[in-house]
Amino acid sequence: GVVILASALNKVELFEYTPLQIKKAVSSFGRADKTQVQTMVQMLLQLKDVSLTYDEADALAAAICHLQHRRWQMVTGG
Repeated sequence: GVVILASALNKVELFEYTPLQIKKAVSSFGRADKTQVQTMVQMLLQLKDVSLTYDEADALAAAICHLQHRRWQMVTGG
């Protein structure tokens, strides 16, 4: 709630994605487990020699999801 309020007060656009959307963005499978998400994030970002925690992988997966969403908006004009 506080993040949404701060976003509104500062006129910052807020984007929210469900875990299903985020998992589909990185793995093409909305029911991917944490290890699968972690592996796919490392592959997509070419982080072969970098060890990511599940939380780090989740954060990067959310960022990838957002980039895909914005790219789609640019392509479709929406």
